[in-house]
Amino acid sequence: MAIQYANEAFCVMTGYRHEELVGASLRGLWGPNTDRRELVRMRRAAAAGWAARGEVVAYRSDGTRFVLGW
Repeated sequence: MAIQYANEAFCVMTGYRHEELVGASLRGLWGPNTDRRELVRMRRAAAAGWAARGEVVAYRSDGTRFVLGW
């Protein structure tokens, strides 16, 4: 899924510039400690139009981890 919009807070949180994020895949934020099962669960919920909450470990541009919630 391509990132459609990135506000300044998301840019600061991830360490990427707006131009690097918009149009890029969210996969660029995933890494070794990202729970793939949670990603699949959220993808299925979105495809079905269901409301869902979740969080995963994501990675900033410098490789440091943070928790991404939605």
